[in-house]
Amino acid sequence: MLTVIATILLFGLLVIIHELGHFISAKIFGVRVERFSIGFPPRIAAFKWGETDYQIGAIPFGGYVKLDGEVIEESDADRELNPWEFMAKPAWQRFIIFFSGPFMNFILAILVIFILLLIQGESFIESDTILKVIDNSPAFEAGLKKDDRIIEVNGIKVESWNVVESAEEKGKTITLKIARKDSIFAVKIQPRYYNELESYWLGIEPVLPPYVGKVKKNSPAFKAGLMDGDLLTALTLHPGKNDEKHVVLKDWSDLVTYVHPNLDNPLIIHWNRGDSLFSSKIVPEIEEVLSKDKVVKVGLIGIGPKIPTRGLPFLKAVYISIKRAISFSGLLFKVLSNLIEKPSLQDMGGPIRVVQAVYESVQWGLLHYLSLLAALSVQLAIFNLLPLPVLDGGQITFLIFEGILRKKLSIKQRQISQLVGFALFGLLLIAVTYNDISRLISR
Repeated sequence: MLTVIATILLFGLLVIIHELGHFISAKIFGVRVERFSIGFPPRIAAFKWGETDYQIGAIPFGGYVKLDGEVIEESDADRELNPWEFMAKPAWQRFIIFFSGPFMNFILAILVIFILLLIQGESFIESDTILKVIDNSPAFEAGLKKDDRIIEVNGIKVESWNVVESAEEKGKTITLKIARKDSIFAVKIQPRYYNELESYWLGIEPVLPPYVGKVKKNSPAFKAGLMDGDLLTALTLHPGKNDEKHVVLKDWSDLVTYVHPNLDNPLIIHWNRGDSLFSSKIVPEIEEVLSKDKVVKVGLIGIGPKIPTRGLPFLKAVYISIKRAISFSGLLFKVLSNLIEKPSLQDMGGPIRVVQAVYESVQWGLLHYLSLLAALSVQLAIFNLLPLPVLDGGQITFLIFEGILRKKLSIKQRQISQLVGFALFGLLLIAVTYNDISRLISR
């Protein structure tokens, strides 16, 4: 029941914000709004205020704003348009009205990320030790090694890994003072821009002790009795078999290394809680995650690392919120470009998959739910800008053609394009829903 309520609230907020963008911009430019609908017919509630009918539809996956004069019938083609009709407005105003919906979704994503940053703060990893050096990275080429300690970055003492990250993101040459065993030396490194990260990076990762920071409800870890603050100490792989192996966990990445490929196979996890020792057999669940623009299957037990955080200044939180929303948009465009290069609907999901994501976020808690809201808001913004006639992006494309051709498309051309758009959108919805059902059956 909680998942149903959370799904309705999530879709409702996304749709209200999106349609509010169209509604407000239409009102600003003097376009009469006939109907503001959250959800699609049949209507379950409605009222009229001023010139606009406000309604709630029974089908919650969407909504619409009906503008006076947005659709002109062929029989009315020769009549003079009223000044409050949509098609009577200049192209630049119609462009803003169409663009305002996706824009408002993008603003919602920034606002939600900002709220999360104010609640959580920024990560503050109190480590100066290199856990991993990525092959062929700037750090690798400069000769840095695992277990090297970074004492200073550009003359600034390293009290946390944030000092390293702050220097990296500027993209300028960095001077590091390194401690290796009994020697101390300096090295200059130029960070490299990584497209998949959309940022500059040296190619090094810090040590992150394997403390549990969060446990997902009803997950394998939850059922095994793991709690926030537990220190993971070891894993026993293939217990009871000839190839049984005991692995000591020194860092969170050790856990990821052995659990992710361990699809649906039992293992024993060992942990400390205060002065007490615990162990339990656990079977990782198979989950699909996004990795390097592709959806892959991994084994997960339902825990996250404990990452210390600290508060953020207001302006820095605003900056990071905008940056993260733009970064996520870039990732989505990358996924879309991959689909264009290698067309495949297998990795796409529809309403059923969104409901599954809502269920997962509810199990993790409110902060994960808000993170999902931000992610879906960006996705909705980008999706609506696709050049399909039934979407905002399709209508914007028509306006661009109008600007190039110096004339409006004929009513017949618009009607045909709308029919084609609805047909393509319907086929896409059927395809992704089929994918969702296939995944459920194959589990």
